[in-house]
Amino acid sequence: MPIFFVSLLEILKFNPNKNIMSKTIDELVEKVHFLDNGLKTNKERVKGLDIDFSTLDKMLEDCAKLKELGEKADDLRAKLKVITTETNQVMDGVKTEFQAIKKVIKTNFDQENWMKLGVQDKR
Repeated sequence: MPIFFVSLLEILKFNPNKNIMSKTIDELVEKVHFLDNGLKTNKERVKGLDIDFSTLDKMLEDCAKLKELGEKADDLRAKLKVITTETNQVMDGVKTEFQAIKKVIKTNFDQENWMKLGVQDKR
């Protein structure tokens, strides 16, 4: 039975939304390099096993691309964390200001006037 190597990028296409941790990428790249070294060192022993060394070379290229993409993803995660933190801070400020204004309206006007003043609460 022949052994087939599938491009790492092709494997990732099956689940493009999956978050891949840098550690997972590093481990996979290490395993591919170990496999490459082992097979190329023992080329004569695996000669008749239908192992396509050009596919192995493609996997190494894909590993380089995978590391590059992983680094880009890490950069985006870091930027997203900053944006998310700022978004949450602004949202908290808006909520606090909204609650304060709503409290002023509720304490100074009768309930039947709240809706006219923009407060949607019914009690």
